[in-house]
Amino acid sequence: MFPHSELNFAQAWRSKILPGWQDGSAFSWVLADSNLRICAHVALIQLESGLWELGRLMSDPDRRFRGGIKALVMARMDFLRSAGIHAFTEATQGHSKASFLARFVGMKFAGIAPKVMVDGIHWDILFWDTERSDHFVPRKGVLADPLGNEIVCTPEHLLFLERIRPIITTERGGTFPPRGFHVLPEIEPIVQEIIRVNLDTSMSVSMRV
Repeated sequence: MFPHSELNFAQAWRSKILPGWQDGSAFSWVLADSNLRICAHVALIQLESGLWELGRLMSDPDRRFRGGIKALVMARMDFLRSAGIHAFTEATQGHSKASFLARFVGMKFAGIAPKVMVDGIHWDILFWDTERSDHFVPRKGVLADPLGNEIVCTPEHLLFLERIRPIITTERGGTFPPRGFHVLPEIEPIVQEIIRVNLDTSMSVSMRV
């Protein structure tokens, strides 16, 4: 649920949202004001792999309704349950609001991974999904397994774990650029254990060799 501020512009709706509506690969939940101007939006998107992802979160800062986003994500979750669809979402590490929304509707934590670097700024992700009955259980060699799809820990991922270890925080965040890896308090021990089982054990093996 990375914020999609570009959805404040009509062209983005034509290029990123409309095609999915037309071919049935995307569903939207929208909050509009009395003039039918869109104030908030969330979506359910079917990827090329066939998996369903929750995303395209947008909230217009100039036309916010208290509780609006919560209402949309609850309505979307009701649809998932009625349709028997399981889905995952990617929450940014830059602040914990997206993770809070995922947890608010009952999703479970599914691990972490780096995503992309833009203009020298790291953007990482925390996975959440609707399929699991409990949070991700850390194990060596695996960073995440959203909807059962394992993300294997590679040597490059060890650099990611080294980078985030000293900046993990349970503060909400929201500064730009992000200064911490922001997590909900209930999953902070799990994130720390993901790092420990992958990074510390790899370092001990290297030292023995």
